[in-house]
Parts: sequence; C-alpha cells; structure tokens
Amino acid sequence: MSDMFRKPSYAGTFYPIDRDECINQIQKFTKAQFVSEFSGQILGGIVPHAGWIYSGRLAAAVFQTIKGNLNPETIVLFGTPHHTRIGRPVMYDRGAWNTPLGDVLVDDELSNEILRNSGNKILISRDAHYGEHSIEVQLPLIKYYFPESKILPVLISPNEFATEAGSIIGSIISKYSKNSIVVGSSDLTHYGLRYYGYEPAGTGKSALEWSKNNDMRVVKLMLQMEAEHIIPEAIAHNNACGAGSIAATIAATKVLGANKGKLLDYMTSQEVYPEKTPTDFVGYAAIVFYI
Repeated sequence: MSDMFRKPSYAGTFYPIDRDECINQIQKFTKAQFVSEFSGQILGGIVPHAGWIYSGRLAAAVFQTIKGNLNPETIVLFGTPHHTRIGRPVMYDRGAWNTPLGDVLVDDELSNEILRNSGNKILISRDAHYGEHSIEVQLPLIKYYFPESKILPVLISPNEFATEAGSIIGSIISKYSKNSIVVGSSDLTHYGLRYYGYEPAGTGKSALEWSKNNDMRVVKLMLQMEAEHIIPEAIAHNNACGAGSIAATIAATKVLGANKGKLLDYMTSQEVYPEKTPTDFVGYAAIVFYI
C-alpha cells in the first residue's frame, strides 16, 4: 500500500469502525452541544484526542461551532506525537486519510507552500504519522461536519520549534488563497499512579479538584493566547500532553488575526464513570480562537 494513503489505526477502539455507528455517535454529540454564536471570525481551536467515549463530545463542540461560523477549504491539524520522537514539526504532505465516513484529502498545494517557504523548519515525514491517534480521532468528525474540506496534518513536539512553526504556518496561510483554519490537539492533566505515575494530591474528590485547578492554569494561558508560556507551564505542572500543538495553534491563529479565546466546554474522564472513586483521570477542554 502506498504511504500516501493512510488507513486508520484506531477505528473500532477510540471511535466506531462502522460508518453508521460513527454518524449516530456524532449526531448524539451534536444534539447535546450548545453552540455559541460568534459575531467575529473563528480562526482555530483546541480539541482533545482521547477515545470518543471520553472526549468526543468536546471535539465535536469545536468543529460544530466552527461549522456555524465558516466552512474552511482546509483545516491544518497540529497533532501530538505520542509514539515517535521528532525534533522539528513534520507534515503528512499529500494523499488522503481513510475514515469510516470516507477519505479526507490532504492539501498538497498548501504543504508545498509551507515546504518552500519555511526554511526547512517544517519537514515531511508520512511515516511519523502512522500509529498516532491525536489527529486520526478528529477525522471522522471533520468528514461529517466538513465533507469537502481538505486537511494538512502536522505533528509538533513540545519543544523550542513549536511556537516558531506555528507563526510560520500562520504567515503562509495568511498569504494562501484558500480559506484555512488551524486546530490543535491536546489533552490536559493525566492524573493517577496506575496509568500515569502522577499523583501529587492523593486520590478522591480532593485530588479531582486539584487536577481541575491544574488544568485551569494552562486553559487560562490558552484563553489569553500566551503561546510562549504554554510549554513551560506544561513542563512545570504536567497539565498538557500536547503543549507543542497548543503553542503552535495559538501562534498561528494570532498571526491570522485572532485576539481572544473562548472555552466552549471542559470535563474530565471521571465524569464518564462518576460512581468510581477518583483515582485515575484526564482533563479535556474545547476552545476556539477568534477575532
């Protein structure tokens, strides 16, 4: 199989593999969501990337809110590398990604523009995107809400290249003739010894409240669009697994003209099983950036 056509790795686990099941699940998310009305223009957002049972409702909130505001030709997706070590950001530059709802085409014209104008600060590696879920779990939602839109997947590590890469891509998009937006993928605090080896406040309700407050530290920085502070905050307080993609998204949308963020929704995985004693849980936020 050509590496230009990426098959899903997480259909049937993180989200349904069946087309009708996918659509039914998204429709449940859609019916449950309140969509804020924006008088300005949305230029990007932040979505979580856990299994849909945990965070699908929040990811849908962002895409549904964007849908009510504009219909982008291209969605640049900044993802978090969980399994591959990369230095500079890497694009999946051409071809298509398969979803249960059909293929989503990659905008190869935009990737060529970025490659030509980024001074080798943004590279190409389709291999790095295989087996990574942070972008893949968004694609059935994108295909549902924006069936004709293309994507440009970019994996970004939480390092010194992230903010600069976001600014570069934002600048190139601003000169690009097509209507493009930027969406970054990140979960928040991963709390608990069993799965994450991180339990600074014990267990129980007090630990859950501590974790929520820890999440709000980085959420506040996102809403204030302080790109340069995101990665240091996440390193210091372990409250974002995708700090690089967050920082790049904020930097890109600021170049595009965004000057404010809005928190659409927030939850933790504990809410999915509220009867359980809070021991291991993850935070999720749905955010949009706009003028």
